[in-house]
Amino acid sequence: MATLHVRFSGLFLFARHHRDGDPSQELEGVTALAVDARDPVSVKRATMKEWGELHLDRTEPVPHVGYVSVPLRYVPGAQATGPTVKHEMVMRLDRQQIAFEGLSSAPFTVERPSGETASPDEAQPSGVRTSLPNVADFERMGGLRVDPACVGPQPPDSVLARISLDRGRILAPREEWIGSWKVRGVDAEGTSLEEREEPLAGVLEWEVPFEGDSLTLTLTSFDDGTVSSFPLQAVEGRIWVDLGNLCATNPLQWFPELSRPQTGRPAEDFKWFYFLLDDRRALARALRDSAGTLPVPAPAGGGAGIWIECMIATALVIATVAAFAKPSP
Repeated sequence: MATLHVRFSGLFLFARHHRDGDPSQELEGVTALAVDARDPVSVKRATMKEWGELHLDRTEPVPHVGYVSVPLRYVPGAQATGPTVKHEMVMRLDRQQIAFEGLSSAPFTVERPSGETASPDEAQPSGVRTSLPNVADFERMGGLRVDPACVGPQPPDSVLARISLDRGRILAPREEWIGSWKVRGVDAEGTSLEEREEPLAGVLEWEVPFEGDSLTLTLTSFDDGTVSSFPLQAVEGRIWVDLGNLCATNPLQWFPELSRPQTGRPAEDFKWFYFLLDDRRALARALRDSAGTLPVPAPAGGGAGIWIECMIATALVIATVAAFAKPSP
C-alpha cells in the first residue's frame, strides 16, 4: 500500500458536492477547478472577450499559468535522485481533466486542524462536514455558487482544468496558513455584506491510498478527448504531485527573488474566481451600475507569503451526481 499526495496552490476553486444537492447534507466530494487565468491577449476565449478582457468589475487581470509538476524520482526510467526543482516533469495545463488511475476506494474525508472545533456554519450538530477548513467560502460571502456547467461534460472556457476528489482526505496543513484575513461578501445584486475575519491557508493537500506501488496520471482534453498518460512509481511508499495555478512571472517558484513575501496587500487575483460562478452576469451588471468593485480577501493581521495573491477558494455547486466526473477506480 502506498499514498498519493497532491498539493494544490494558487487559483483553484473547490466546488463542493453534497448529498441530494442539499448544502446542509454531507459533503460527498469535491471538484477542484483551475480557473483559466492565462493572458487574455494570447489566449482568445469567449469568457474574457465578453468582458473586454478585464475582470467583471473592469479592473486589469494578472495572467497566471496552470500546471502539473512531478519530481522525476517518481517517473520510471528517469535518472534523478531527489525531489528538487532541478528534477521535475512539468506539464502545462490546457483545458484538461486530470485523473489518477489505480487509486483505492478510500472514504472521502476532510480533516480539521488538530485542536480546532467546528463552527456552526461548517458542520451540523451531528458532526457532518459541510465545508473545507481555512478556505475563503463563497457560500459565506453572499451565497454565490459555481456554474453547474463547470462540472458537466463540456465545461465553459473559463475552466482550465479540473480534477474530481471523491475519496481520500483533504487537509490544510497548519504550516501553510497565511495569517488572518478579512473577507467581505457580495450578493448577486452587488450588495456588500458584512465582513468576516478568518485564518486562511495558501495550500490544500489531498491524500489517497492505492494498492501496489504505481499509478498512471492522465490528462484528457475537454475539446477533442485526446488522452496523455504518464506512469508514476512510488518511492518509499509515496508519490508527490503539485498542481499549481500561479502568477505567470514565476509560476514554478524557481526564482526566490521573485517570490518575496508581500504584506498588507489584498488578494486581487481572487477576482478570477468570479468567472466560474453562476451569478457572474447579474453581479457584473450590478457592479457596472454602482461603479463597485469585486470583494477580495485582505490581510487582517499581517498575513504574508508567496501565496498571498493566488489563494484557494471554495463554493457550492448544485448538480446531479451524474454530473460529478469521478476519477477512474
